[in-house]
Amino acid sequence: MKKILLILVISIIGTVNVVKSQTNPAPFDLRKGNYSLTSWDSLATVNTYPSNMIFRWIPLLMTAPFYKDSASTNYNLAYNLTSGPRFNGLGKNGISVITTKTSASGTNEFTGSILLALNTTNRKNLQVSWESQTLTVNPRAMSLRLQYRVDSTGLYTDVPGPVQFTSTAGATGLAAEDSLKIGPTALPVSCENQPYVDIF
Repeated sequence: MKKILLILVISIIGTVNVVKSQTNPAPFDLRKGNYSLTSWDSLATVNTYPSNMIFRWIPLLMTAPFYKDSASTNYNLAYNLTSGPRFNGLGKNGISVITTKTSASGTNEFTGSILLALNTTNRKNLQVSWESQTLTVNPRAMSLRLQYRVDSTGLYTDVPGPVQFTSTAGATGLAAEDSLKIGPTALPVSCENQPYVDIF
């Protein structure tokens, strides 16, 4: 049984110019072993991403099923910003996804997705695990949902469940500092034995 470990730490808080472009990462070949992301450096170079991954902007705040890949662009800012929507490196604690009600530099760009590309040729019983955590209290409850597609184009589909982390709203209107370990959860059979599968 192959297991894919994806550790994400989300931070809810809530500008700089963005260049409109989108690329697809090379897929990680699961025949070589499990995929695991356990850290990301806050000083990582702009326009670089963890192996076989990419971070994407979306043009507006959306609710599930919220993601349209055709409207997204690659994230192209630093990983140690202190304001605005951003992805930050947290070292061994993973990646924070910080969204705000204000877009980056008024360009209608918001943090959208962390995408992982896989080659699942000759692999079955694929499972994904990740850990999510709210780091900063916030008046809005936020969600992180696991979706997939079997190629590098087209629409994404929820992993059955749906598989989702949602921060909890407290009695004071602030989201609680909560965390959740998700998985291992099985990817659909349609993801098995494929040259290219996107999950995010």
